[in-house]
Amino acid sequence: MKKFLMTVMLGISLLACSSLTDREKMYENYNLSATIVTNKGDINLFLYPTSAPLAVANFIYLAESNFYDNLVFHRVDAAVIQSGDPNANGTGGAGYVVPDEFDGFLKFNYSGMVGMANAGKNTSSSQFFITKEALPSLNDNYTAFATLKSSDDLILAKSIEVGDIIEDVIINGESKEEYLDRFKSHIEKWDAERKENEKKIKELEKKLLEKK
Repeated sequence: MKKFLMTVMLGISLLACSSLTDREKMYENYNLSATIVTNKGDINLFLYPTSAPLAVANFIYLAESNFYDNLVFHRVDAAVIQSGDPNANGTGGAGYVVPDEFDGFLKFNYSGMVGMANAGKNTSSSQFFITKEALPSLNDNYTAFATLKSSDDLILAKSIEVGDIIEDVIINGESKEEYLDRFKSHIEKWDAERKENEKKIKELEKKLLEKK
């Protein structure tokens, strides 16, 4: 199984290298990965900035901001595991949205794909999911931005249950700061919208306490 999964990842990589657009060529030299540290163990990801540059930047930005720390896996079913919701019920996000990115070759045709959850077109935010099986029906509806590194990571992902916790998300790669610098204007906008959203939440919580 491990050999099969690595063959799939190699095939994706080769296809990516042969079909890069001029825009994507800007990101092909970034060797980025991530480790999702859970209470069950580590889940390791390859990040694909050539496939979904904004989604990767968003994921790195949130991880480096410790946004994912202590969030639970709120959805677990036969097909996917899902996390990244501060509300822990599928309704929350980071306070801003990121547009969809469909590049034509990184698809949900295999297990171990990582995608951004959404509530409709161009509504991705912080929630992400990992597929336990091939789900081609998700193609061109959800942004795929990463893959699991090995079958061991898939086995760990399949062991996740509702309520299991993300303890940390570690971004690996010496070029991560340089990569984020390319998205400085986006990050400034995301920061502002996150702060405004947090302000509104605190004001709402205050009003609810005053009513008690």
